[in-house]
Amino acid sequence: QTAVDKVNTQMQQAKAAQQRIANLQANKNGARLSGDTKSESRIGEQISKAQIQMNKSQQQAQAIVRGLKSEYEAIPNSLSNISAKMEGNERQIEAMRAKVKALKNEMKMQQTETGSFASGKWKSTGIQDTPQSTKTAEAISKQSAKMEKLIADNDALQRSYAQLEDRSGVLKTALSSVNTNLASNL
Repeated sequence: QTAVDKVNTQMQQAKAAQQRIANLQANKNGARLSGDTKSESRIGEQISKAQIQMNKSQQQAQAIVRGLKSEYEAIPNSLSNISAKMEGNERQIEAMRAKVKALKNEMKMQQTETGSFASGKWKSTGIQDTPQSTKTAEAISKQSAKMEKLIADNDALQRSYAQLEDRSGVLKTALSSVNTNLASNL
């Protein structure tokens, strides 16, 4: 059962109790006019019980609406916090990308080219790692792993952001469709 359904159910109960109070009030006035103090007293007790039920139902509906409003009002701040975290991650990711690029260039400088002069001129047969280039490759791997984790964190934050935006729309619609006021003409 949705929150809106719960509010509507509580308000239907409150309105039914309000109608019962109006009917009982008419009966009480009739008993008073006829001088039946015993019935008037009994009806007064029934009115009191109906008022308690009416107030309880209305207060429960209002509590649900307050909860929805509170959640709705907290969303902009949550979105702002998520956005700030994503921007911070993005800055870190860009710095890490630059560092990985610099490390790759450094590693190329540390590697040695292999080949031979067998044909009279240099013929490259590949690249060989050195102890320094191997350490640099490990640093690249560690940095890349950290960067991938931040990227995954940002992806999760983006999903959370989208879910909160969706929830905001749902709450806005829900809040605009509920009414916890009782008619004052009864």
